[in-house]
Amino acid sequence: MERVKSVLMVSFLVCVFISIMFSTSYAKTLPDLVVEDLRLNRDCQVVVKVKNNGRGMVPDEVWTVHKPESSGVFLHINGKRWGGASIWKFDAGKSLQRPGGTATYKSTLKVSGTAAIKATVDMTKQVKETNENNNSRREKLTCKAQSKLPDLVVSRIELTEQCKIKVTIKNQGKGGVPNKAYDPLHGVIIQATAGNAGWGGYHLSMIDPAKKLKRPGASVSYVGFKRALQAGENLTLKVAILDPNNTAKESNTKNNSKTVRLVCKKPGLSEAKVLEPRQIKPDLTVKMMKIEPANPTTEDTIKFSAFITNIGAVDAPQSKAGIRIGGETNPMVWDKPVITPQSSNAIVRLKRLTVPQNYRVTFIADVMDDVNESDENNNEKYLNFKVTESPPLQVVYPTNSQHFQILNNKIKITVRFNKSVNKDSVITKSSFRINMETDHNASGTIQWVNDSELI
Repeated sequence: MERVKSVLMVSFLVCVFISIMFSTSYAKTLPDLVVEDLRLNRDCQVVVKVKNNGRGMVPDEVWTVHKPESSGVFLHINGKRWGGASIWKFDAGKSLQRPGGTATYKSTLKVSGTAAIKATVDMTKQVKETNENNNSRREKLTCKAQSKLPDLVVSRIELTEQCKIKVTIKNQGKGGVPNKAYDPLHGVIIQATAGNAGWGGYHLSMIDPAKKLKRPGASVSYVGFKRALQAGENLTLKVAILDPNNTAKESNTKNNSKTVRLVCKKPGLSEAKVLEPRQIKPDLTVKMMKIEPANPTTEDTIKFSAFITNIGAVDAPQSKAGIRIGGETNPMVWDKPVITPQSSNAIVRLKRLTVPQNYRVTFIADVMDDVNESDENNNEKYLNFKVTESPPLQVVYPTNSQHFQILNNKIKITVRFNKSVNKDSVITKSSFRINMETDHNASGTIQWVNDSELI
């Protein structure tokens, strides 16, 4: 009986251990929706920022299935139910679906004075999460009367017909820019950068010498910033409004920069694409994949190569890249340095495949997922190829019917093989048959022309 109890106890412990392991592994694949921020905007409306804090994807059904209990954000004000919105309504682009993704819900709930606000995401429990107890956030929010302050923004970045950079600054606030902001030594600066490289900077007094921005709603434009772009050139440019000495107190200090991708197609034809904050990230992908030789055999040492390219807007930090061939479980991995926008770094691997069959080689950027990218779905690309059996070594020239002319009792013969050969192992002895008479180990010299031809 004691033995039976021991066996039952061991079995119970094993089952519990397996259950814990399964639960832990399963939890790693689930999302975790949290309210990351709860605040008032400049118009005193409640704004909720939601984040997927888990390691799993939020299911597609959150966006594709529309019903009253759809997962969303729900608000309470001073303990009373107010309402909210479904995720599929305020996050049409599915930014929240991927791990680490965020989405912002701007409600029409307007606070006057101070109010206790509670925001809950997935109150109807439509999404299975790693943690079901962190879906709410409470804050006491106070609406402060907005004074008449300026609000400087970079409203537009574009190229002129000559592909020169043109920047427009607007005062969208309710107050004018003060005189001290125009001080050339201590005032506001408009600074342009391309990656880590400076692209020109100007004091506000140079861009707005007439001080038009002292009037709310006014705009000024300036053409300059380092140089014009060449035909075919593209540039990711960030323009920021800097006020290191706080000479122009603003109603909003979080909208002082803009990043765009400028393309000079040819003089008179250009484009500028505004980049959203989520796009102002690196983006590593694979380009220029190559297999050499193109039709390898079982005797070839094959060279696999590609370029890891950053097609994003900012520098990609150090990462790892890899190449996986055939049925390998893990790729061979190399460390990659910082890669600046529109720059590349090569990866190369040599391997001999002795089994004739079809293969696939996969080139992988950011193998360990170290880089937070604007697009996490373009890190892998592959090529399919076939390895054939190497043909047997044969002499393809001269043929059996070939005739030669003998001069001064000497004969010069060029011999060509059907493939590259090992020079040290192919010719171990020589023999010639002339007029049906054979001379083994005939004296003479051998000179290699290349890997498949000798004289």
